[in-house]
Amino acid sequence: MSRTVRAVVTILAPLDEPLSQQGGGAALLRTLDSLAFAAAPPGDPIVMEREIAANRTAWGD
Repeated sequence: MSRTVRAVVTILAPLDEPLSQQGGGAALLRTLDSLAFAAAPPGDPIVMEREIAANRTAWGD
């Protein structure tokens, strides 16, 4: 099962580096530059913390 969720993303590459036009990085940058992303309401930090905690323990490690 998959569902669309908002995510917090840190891009570590310098902004002046040329970026690939293909692959996950390019798709991420297209998403970040989209009107839909710009218009999306901000996430609830309490809900985000809850989801992060759930994902940390999802594998049962």
